[in-house]
Amino acid sequence: MMANGIVWRSFQSRSLFHTYSLILFPKKQSRPEGFITKEQMSELASFLKQNWKPTKDQVEIKFARSSGPGGQNVNKLNTKVTVSLPLEHLRSVVPSFLLKHFYSCQELRRFRVDNQLQIQSQRTRTQSKNVQDALSRITNLLHEVAKSLYIAPTSPEKVQRITALKENAKNKRLQEKKKKSMKKSSRRISID
Repeated sequence: MMANGIVWRSFQSRSLFHTYSLILFPKKQSRPEGFITKEQMSELASFLKQNWKPTKDQVEIKFARSSGPGGQNVNKLNTKVTVSLPLEHLRSVVPSFLLKHFYSCQELRRFRVDNQLQIQSQRTRTQSKNVQDALSRITNLLHEVAKSLYIAPTSPEKVQRITALKENAKNKRLQEKKKKSMKKSSRRISID
């Protein structure tokens, strides 16, 4: 029915308008596997509102010699930081469906190593700033993944507008059916 952004006329028993209405208002389908319920959406909203950040005692921190800019400092000191956050430590903070998503989502795939998230930082010349940078990157990463699942509730005005559009589409479709019916009935020959 729809190819390259063009709606083709359906020559079966549908009119062009009905074809448009099927595209704009598809029939309800069964819930997909990854569907999030209203309760889960409210848990997700509360998680996003609390602005959770991992603390140093929740993560494992390793230091190594850094590469890149920093001159003699990076050759002498262990300024490169690898922060590992086991996903099991998130069980008390994160909703269970979101934790399952963290285990399987593609956005975290390159940071997951043995059921934990690992982030490296060597942007600055000091260990403490690199630790803060890695912790903030983990926080931002988890919040971005959680935000990608969040769907804001629909405003009442939008719901009202959509229902009005559906009603108009239904009324126009019924009027068109009546016109076709009248046209066909006028073609019939009545035998008395």
